[in-house]
Amino acid sequence: MERSRVGVAKHHDTERFITSQGHLISQNSLFYYAPHTQYHGVLQRQREIVQFKNLIDQYQKEFLDIDEIYAEIEKSNEYCKQSRSTLQHELAQIKQAKHDLSLELIKLSEFTQRIRDRNQQIDEELIDISAELETEFIQKQAIESKLAAHQSEIDQLSLQIEQLNESVESAEKILITHRQLVHNLSNQWRDTSVQFKDCQNRIVQTENNINNLDQSAETYRNNIEKLSQSLCLLENQDLQLHLAEQTDERHQCDLSVTKFRQVLEETVQIIRNSELVRMKSEQAINQYKESLNQLRLKQQEACLIENQFKEKLMESGSDVSTLLPQIEKVKPSVLKAELNRINAELTSLGLVNLAAIEELQTIQSRFTFLDLQSADLENAVMTLENAIHQIDGETRERLQETFDRVNLLFHELFTSVFGGGNAKLTLSGEEILDATIQLIAQPPGKKNNSIHLLSGGEKALTALTLIFSLFQLNPAPFCLLDEVDAPLDDINAMRFCELVKRMANETQFLFISHNKISMQMAEQLIGVTMAEQGVSRIVSVNFEDTINPAQDQEARLV
Repeated sequence: MERSRVGVAKHHDTERFITSQGHLISQNSLFYYAPHTQYHGVLQRQREIVQFKNLIDQYQKEFLDIDEIYAEIEKSNEYCKQSRSTLQHELAQIKQAKHDLSLELIKLSEFTQRIRDRNQQIDEELIDISAELETEFIQKQAIESKLAAHQSEIDQLSLQIEQLNESVESAEKILITHRQLVHNLSNQWRDTSVQFKDCQNRIVQTENNINNLDQSAETYRNNIEKLSQSLCLLENQDLQLHLAEQTDERHQCDLSVTKFRQVLEETVQIIRNSELVRMKSEQAINQYKESLNQLRLKQQEACLIENQFKEKLMESGSDVSTLLPQIEKVKPSVLKAELNRINAELTSLGLVNLAAIEELQTIQSRFTFLDLQSADLENAVMTLENAIHQIDGETRERLQETFDRVNLLFHELFTSVFGGGNAKLTLSGEEILDATIQLIAQPPGKKNNSIHLLSGGEKALTALTLIFSLFQLNPAPFCLLDEVDAPLDDINAMRFCELVKRMANETQFLFISHNKISMQMAEQLIGVTMAEQGVSRIVSVNFEDTINPAQDQEARLV
């Protein structure tokens, strides 16, 4: 016993041990358990020993059962871990599917919004088309009423156009005849003018000759008188002969005068005939001018009627340049047939919807209401977009600030826990809200590029370091850890304990553990036992309350 006490004391300087007999062993003392009562004799001790042996056998059986239960629990734990891994994988798939469904939902929302916008646009177009159809229907009714009102005028104008066409054709024929007659009369007038000028010249010449002859006759008369006087006085034969000669000469002069007078009369007659021809030509020309004036008046009347018809066509909204060639070619019978066809089409359209105006007003009021709602929605969307933009900006700023702080704390804790190395967080995209985070951890002496190349304990300790770096941003009053040290070996468990001690000044840690090293770090142990099947008991041990009285008792014994 003394040797065991010394050996134990060498290995455990500050600890005490209690044997199964109830003896207390420490570094400097040994206390024997020997109570002195009337019930503690030899037989009593033997009975207790037998009873304790039975209890030991029972407890051993219970321990075997507990071992089996523990094995089953281990199997269940392993199955739970596998199930947890499977569930985590399925959860990741579900999250990815949820993300995909969210994206699909956003796309469907956008597509639905586009469909709503298109439907609204179609409704607006239908409203515009309905208004245009209503306007066109009203215009069509106005045109039909105007066509019905002007149908008689159209018939009269058609008859007048036919009569005018016939008159124009007759006038053109008369004009051609009169032009030929005028041409002939112009030629005759030109010839007559030439003849008239010749006659005038001949008349002037004849008058001059007559004057000359009159002068000669007068001279001859004077001479005859003188000769007669001389004859009477002288009765000279020679004079008589001379008188006879003069008489013959006079007779010849009279004959010449008679001939000239006949020529003059003929010339005067020709002049009279030419004057008659000229008068007839002037009468024909006047008749032609009168006919031409009448034709011009008819043409002006036709132009006025045509202008009135054009104005009526313009009022009806028809194209004059297109209808004029058709009107010139189409006959009234064709127009009547076309009018009958239009009336038949109007009859086939059915009755006029008298409630269309009220429906239009209702639709317009509905459109105005929806337009106001659309404007309100657009303003709300704009406000939300501005708010989202502002929130995104603040989120980016705060997320970047938090990321930088976590990255710095993660690097400090990692180097402190592992005694060096390098660890950092990196973003895999430019947009921080959509970027993924990559973790790079390189313990001392390793140049790995991926965390997957680390051991299980290093991975777990790196994850704990990252969790604690996040926890340090806003420390809570207490922290609960559930078997986080299970995958750690002794070295990494000691590092984990150092990390917990470092943060224990600000946070109280509650952790569930089966690791002895982690238990040594605790200030109070709470154990759960099952003395009876299905009944759990809690056993609590406060190291300070246990160690301090033992130290005081040891000090008193020494």
